[in-house]
Amino acid sequence: MTFLVDFLGALAFNGRAIRALGARGMVGVGAACYCAGVLVYGLVRRAVYADLPEVIGSPSGMTGLWHDLDLVPALAFLLLVYLPSVIALANLLARDGTGFSCSRKEWRAHAAVLLPLWGAVCFIAAPVQWLVPHFLIAGYVEISFGVLVRSLLLAVTTFRAVGSLNRLSPGATTGTLLLSALTLPVYLLMSLYARVLLFVLFASAAVWALAAFRARRVPRGAARRFRRNLDALTVDPENVDAHLELGLAHLEGRDPARARGYFARAVAIAPQDPRCHYLLGRVLEREGDWEGALGRYEEVLRLDPEHGSGAALREAGKARLHLGRVDGAIECLEASLRLRNDDPEAHYWMARAAREAGDSGRMRFHLDLIADRARSRPGRAGKGEREWVRRARDLRHGGA
Repeated sequence: MTFLVDFLGALAFNGRAIRALGARGMVGVGAACYCAGVLVYGLVRRAVYADLPEVIGSPSGMTGLWHDLDLVPALAFLLLVYLPSVIALANLLARDGTGFSCSRKEWRAHAAVLLPLWGAVCFIAAPVQWLVPHFLIAGYVEISFGVLVRSLLLAVTTFRAVGSLNRLSPGATTGTLLLSALTLPVYLLMSLYARVLLFVLFASAAVWALAAFRARRVPRGAARRFRRNLDALTVDPENVDAHLELGLAHLEGRDPARARGYFARAVAIAPQDPRCHYLLGRVLEREGDWEGALGRYEEVLRLDPEHGSGAALREAGKARLHLGRVDGAIECLEASLRLRNDDPEAHYWMARAAREAGDSGRMRFHLDLIADRARSRPGRAGKGEREWVRRARDLRHGGA
């Protein structure tokens, strides 16, 4: 139900609803909505102009519909070419140090928003095409009212969605969409069969490359370490390092429950080892148990106040912030930044804490530091740092 609420809000151009829909990352649902909308619009258009083959083209029947819809190559173009170009251009024109970059998280958010919106536009344009099949003639240009309405709605919804998702000004959004239009000739100049063939070849090559990469990396990397640590526990069940490595492997594999078990066992074996408490705190944080996570971080600070060059202080500050203890959060984050002032994550959480404390000047100061550091190293910011730059951009415009 909340998906439907966010979707309807996005259709009404509500920025918060657009970002909430993007946070869900439901690319499959978005693709299904897009395909359904295009199919309905295509069927209505062919029914309306059934007696005008010069409008709908030929051949007729299902073959003609397949040609007309162009679903597979269109979807491939949108997902593999157009959306990455929009995201990269938006990051470039944001001018906050992210540069010409596109992350998987951003791609999922844009696909989860734009695809269902484009599908909904087709649904809206279908009855217009049916009820008003006439053409608007301007000189040598003839365009049906249905196509005109769909084109205008596509432009408006895309403009609003891209601007909201990337926190861009109207000017930067316009520039992003105009520049991204340069990718359209790639789609328009290729024939249907060539695009299908290209898509099949690309998909086959991607699957083959992924399989080859995993075949080479998994036995030599994570799987081998996993087996080695299991063997170590067989020989010595009290091996702390093996418990920590196995817990990290499960955490990376998105199995926090099993990771928590290994980390808890490591804490029981070596209660004086700050690493065990810190990692248990991270998995509790991931599960949303902020009180439990804070207890682990405070134990780390008791054992080693400078653990991880301020990482434990930063996480303790984050946990206190989520629990509503703003003053304590600021105290921890200040201490963390004294140990490592170039940590963009600590600056971000300090900005969040300053906002909660009502200190907008301090919030802007830390957000500016994040952006200035990224701008000073264009093209060299790591993936992790770019994530905090983007989150800082969102916070600057009122986001979380």
